[in-house]
Amino acid sequence: MRGYTKRELDGIQKEWGLRFPPDLAKYYLEHRTVTPSGIDWLETPSRDIREMIAWPVEGFLAAVRAGDWWPEWGERPHKDKAADSRVEDILASAPRLIPINGHRCIPETPRESGNPVFSVFRSDIVHYGADLSDYIARETGRRTGPITRVKKIPFWSRAVEINEAPRRDR
Repeated sequence: MRGYTKRELDGIQKEWGLRFPPDLAKYYLEHRTVTPSGIDWLETPSRDIREMIAWPVEGFLAAVRAGDWWPEWGERPHKDKAADSRVEDILASAPRLIPINGHRCIPETPRESGNPVFSVFRSDIVHYGADLSDYIARETGRRTGPITRVKKIPFWSRAVEINEAPRRDR
């Protein structure tokens, strides 16, 4: 299947209020989806796209409501609404994640090539690729082994660190 035209890609980004990193934009000019089961921005129903865009933040907030709380946030407020508000403020300053396949996402910023791909399921956040090409190689079975040399992304990289820490260090 052909990729998007430049006009289509510009329209997609405008419609969804996103700016794709350069490597993702370039990939989309050649391919309609990152993986065969990935999001097709013109064919996937709008309702589904809205849910995929909201997924990382809504899922993370659900994890906070279930008790997840980072040490650097200080003492957890006693009221859930206050805890939600605190974490919503933190998430508002985190780079937005762009869905590319299921709960696999790439950060919108920095607006440069080489951003890592994250798997985001509530507060269970891990690297799924050091960058877009690494992710694609792993999804297609052309690359295995540990993911190394990953660009640090505010908030999301810290979430990976917390997930990788032994339970007693959380």
